[in-house]
Amino acid sequence: MLSNLNLRNDDGTDFDPSNYQGLKKWFKNVNSKNMAYALSVQLALLTLNFEAGFIRDSATIYAPGCGNLGYANTFISLSDLINKANLDLAAHGYTHSKDAIRSNQECLYNAIENANNDLGFVQPVPCKLYNTPVSSRPADIDQKSDEVSSTAKIWPNPAHSFFTLRPATALSNEKVTLRVFDATGKLVYTDNGNANKDYHFGNTFKAGLYFVEILQGNGRETFKLVKE
Repeated sequence: MLSNLNLRNDDGTDFDPSNYQGLKKWFKNVNSKNMAYALSVQLALLTLNFEAGFIRDSATIYAPGCGNLGYANTFISLSDLINKANLDLAAHGYTHSKDAIRSNQECLYNAIENANNDLGFVQPVPCKLYNTPVSSRPADIDQKSDEVSSTAKIWPNPAHSFFTLRPATALSNEKVTLRVFDATGKLVYTDNGNANKDYHFGNTFKAGLYFVEILQGNGRETFKLVKE
């Protein structure tokens, strides 16, 4: 499966996964010095997600700058995204920071990374428009209409600059506390507020492994983050 892809190592050479330990090390050591390496890792993860049935090949993904569908070619199907990234890696195995090809690989990287984090998916066709009368029922009868997600989301991960946290719900009266610890357990960042906004953090973090704890209402979630 992965051996059919044009995956690259940090130095631009071909990577052909032959065992689990080698694959694990390749994933763990990823960096953006060579964008082809970073793109390869995201492409491998996306392929594994597809093979596991988590994503359908007919899925449509938001990809401004490297798409081929919709208005201004800002969208792309999953199968086309995989093929496009694979062909680009075959042609360009080493793309450093000043390489003119790098911007296209960064675009593909962002689209695939979002897909791997369950972000950027869109409906292939517009929703139907219905002329529905406005209900006279008080808005506070169904409070669940304000909920947008049952779990918090953080993206991108790994991140080159900063992370974005979206709390589990959009209930404005629910308080959120955010705490980030480094690999040694030291508290390096904290923030708090309401659940109806996104939180941005990590732009001053050094490269490494971090753990974020999110306290929201009576719930608690933890995530592992990687800063590159």
